[in-house]
Amino acid sequence: MLRRVLPQLDAVDQDPVDATRLAEVMYPHIEQAAEVCAEESARFLIEGFELSPSYPPRLQAALAGITIRACFLGHRTFSAGDLACYRGPKP
Repeated sequence: MLRRVLPQLDAVDQDPVDATRLAEVMYPHIEQAAEVCAEESARFLIEGFELSPSYPPRLQAALAGITIRACFLGHRTFSAGDLACYRGPKP
């Protein structure tokens, strides 16, 4: 959906992907989606490779009154820092 309204997304979302840059391009749209979803439903899920471990605290600060929970799946030895600085093909 976002590729239709964000033509620059294709340029950022190329292998090898810069996960931090992609996350920054995506964040305002994820925040807006979470805000709209919270108006419609008490519980909802937003998922995707483009999500960043930096999002939960940012969303919690921006969306007062909404409980944010997050789960990032991957190799058990990956840290948030590893994920944030990943440069390579999408898994």
